Order: sequence, then structure tokens, then C-alpha cells
Amino acid sequence: MLPENPRQKRFIEGSAEEYLRNLDALSRHVAVGAAPHSVRACPAEWIRDISREAFRRGWPLHLHVSEQRGEVEQCQAEHGTTPALLLERLGALRDTTTAVHAVHFSQRDIAALGRARATVCACPTTERNLGDGVVRADLLLAAGVRLCIGSDSEVQLSPLEDARELEYHLRLLQEARAVLDLEPAGVGGLGARLYGVASEGGMRSLRLPGGALRPGDPADFIVVDLDDPSIAGANADDLMANVVFGMERTAIRETWVGGEPLRLDFEGALPGFRAAMRRLWG
Repeated sequence: MLPENPRQKRFIEGSAEEYLRNLDALSRHVAVGAAPHSVRACPAEWIRDISREAFRRGWPLHLHVSEQRGEVEQCQAEHGTTPALLLERLGALRDTTTAVHAVHFSQRDIAALGRARATVCACPTTERNLGDGVVRADLLLAAGVRLCIGSDSEVQLSPLEDARELEYHLRLLQEARAVLDLEPAGVGGLGARLYGVASEGGMRSLRLPGGALRPGDPADFIVVDLDDPSIAGANADDLMANVVFGMERTAIRETWVGGEPLRLDFEGALPGFRAAMRRLWG
């Protein structure tokens, strides 16, 4: 095990018990999940204890898993196995576990997550930006692993961009089209499936209701302009494909959360935002 990096000190807690105490205190005010960063950041026994408490409390459990080759090599050197199989050994893989990134997976890793019915949170923008590699979403889905997408990035925040890149990266890798169209996708086809990964898959990963606008679910949705040039001319049969693979942010007109419209003053927020960005980049 490597000594702690002083530059990371503000992210480090002294024990699993300290982490769980802090998380418990926070849970009294907001919904929480447990996220011991990764097997390279936390001792194995910490992950074991935190995951046990998360499962007992009904919290989702998120960890970075096999983002880079070096992480896998370090885990094999220290524990004699891969990060995913170490999590299985520690009892940390369940259907409420989400493995973030999951780029460098072996067939055994994929099978382990499939057995657990766990989720993989792919972050294609980050994985492309950092040169991590390509998430084998096709193999994960075939093994019964569930998918969602995330950002883990300061470069760009665009769920639809990440959804389409999940497919596009595989097209480049395999020199084929519609790679994730593994079975008849029903109404909306591949576009609807990828939108579901971005929307409902994310809510499931967080153990929150919603993401599909079913009766009784939270009314969280966006309103788009069907005449925006990026999707103009789309009909009911191909709208979802156009939204996922072509829609620009210019098409978004309103955002609703819990049945209430968000009143966002972008122009008023810009001066403060610019000042914050200058401090960060200065």
C-alpha cells in the first residue's frame, strides 16, 4: 500500500468507522449513498465494512473499478486478483452496487458483475478525454449487467452525448454499426434503449424512483422544441433516435423536476460563474 498523497488529504478520512459516522450524520438531512472511491484508494477491509453497512442501510454503493490498466496491475500485485473479483471476494457486489468506469474488465470480471446483477456506470466523455479506453457495454449487457452513464468530468456535462458515445466508441472499436442493438428494441429502437440507459438506468443506480415517466413516478422531464434544426422533421417512429444521436442543447426549452418547472436565471448567474472559472483556471 502506498502512503497517502498530501494533495489528496482533504478527501481522506481516518477509518471506515469515521467515514460511516459522517455518512450517517449526512443521511439525516438528505438521501445518501456510500462511495469508497476504489480498491486503490481504500484498504480492502474498509470496503468490506462500508459495503456491509451500505447493504444493511439500503444505501447504493458506488466505486471506481478498473478505470485504468495500472489500477488493475496494482490490485493484482497487492491482492492477487482484479478489482472486480476482489469486490466479489469482499462481498461488495450486489444488485445495488455500481462499478464506475469498468473499462479494463476480463470475462471473469464481467461474469462476476452479471451474477450480482450489478450496474456499470460508463463515463465515455471522461474515458475518452483521459485515454482510459472503451467500456465493453455490449459484453456487459449480454452478461446481464445493467448500465447507466455518468460524467466524472469537468470537461463536459451532457447525458445524451455520453449515451451516444457509449455506442459510437464500440462502432470505432469493432468497425460495425448498431453494436448495442442486441435484440429487438421495440418502440424507438436503439435510441430509446440508450435514452433508457441515460435516464432510468441512472435513477436505478442511485436507488431513486423515476426516469421513465411511469404513473406514480416523479415528473422529471425536459421540454424540447421539435422544430429545432437538430431534430426538425423527426416523426414518432424516429424521434428517440434523433434525440439521442442528433439533438443539440439548443432544442431544450424547459426543465421540470417533481412536476415543477425550474426557473433558472442563466444570464444573472453568468458573472459569478465567470469569476469562479477565472479563480479555478488562474
